[in-house]
Amino acid sequence: MDSLELRPPSAGWLREAGARIRFMCLTKMIGTALTMTAFFIAYFWLLNHSRSPVTTVPRIFIDRMVAFWPGALVLYVSLWVYVPLAPALMKIRLEMFSYLGAVIVMSLVGFGIFILWPTAVPKTGIIWSQHPSVFYLKAVDASGNAFPSLHVAFAVFTAVWMGRLLRAMGAGGGVRALNWLWCFGIVYSTLAIRQHVALDAIAGVVLGALVAIAHLRFLGALRGRAPSPYVVAMQVTTTFGIDGYEVAEHKGLVRGIVVRSPTIAQGILGGLKNIIGGSIGAYTEMCEQAREEAYELMIAHAQALGADAVLGTRYDASSVEMRTGAVEVLCYGTAVILRRKA
Repeated sequence: MDSLELRPPSAGWLREAGARIRFMCLTKMIGTALTMTAFFIAYFWLLNHSRSPVTTVPRIFIDRMVAFWPGALVLYVSLWVYVPLAPALMKIRLEMFSYLGAVIVMSLVGFGIFILWPTAVPKTGIIWSQHPSVFYLKAVDASGNAFPSLHVAFAVFTAVWMGRLLRAMGAGGGVRALNWLWCFGIVYSTLAIRQHVALDAIAGVVLGALVAIAHLRFLGALRGRAPSPYVVAMQVTTTFGIDGYEVAEHKGLVRGIVVRSPTIAQGILGGLKNIIGGSIGAYTEMCEQAREEAYELMIAHAQALGADAVLGTRYDASSVEMRTGAVEVLCYGTAVILRRKA
């Protein structure tokens, strides 16, 4: 970056996270609580009204590799802290509402499988009364609704989105690695406390990953077809004034920062094009996606400050990681409130 004051400090992503959490905070809290409540009502109704016969999901070699550990219950229940983090960190309404839609679709797919093919985990021979904490879970959440593990599906779906959000906030590699480590811990816990078997977990990973990928592709296509909902209500210009208006109030510097690396497909296509020569369309697509996302984050920042225009809009970019091709894109400007000239 050319300007030191525009480069966020190493902990700058934490301030960005705070701003994101404050954005529509009450709406996101109520929406998350209502969604989780509706999910549990449907889940437990299906659990107590399963069709017969119920298929017992068999154990495989992975189950024999994972020892029973009651202490993993902490990781298991941490899912309900982990899952709300992604919507809490969103600042773009399109993302928020499409995210809710994806969660509903994933839940309906899981519920549909539970209805059409009721399953349960096999008996373990463990005396649950000797492990009070896990015994309570077993009493509340019986062995049904096993395949696929929606617990795992939600963990994977959340991990994909948290990775995307953390990159957008400029969080370091260590923080992003912790995100995936948390996800892995939740998946491991389902086996360690014998709430699921490996086949349930594998199916949950597949379901969560497929829904996350489909959702991100849908979101990208939707952005390509329609302008951002922020653009309609916000005037953005590279100049420092707009004809017929004057600045009534300055709200300060606003910015959106995105760190994006090529997908596997983009990396392969870009590498081949490097050999042949010419314009590298795969990398152009990656950079355009990064610019668009940084632009929308800047607009969201301006909206959160109550501005109705952004003046002096500029882009800046730099390479973050040469090995992976990661690029940092910064979109910034001055947020203001305009009024018509007399």
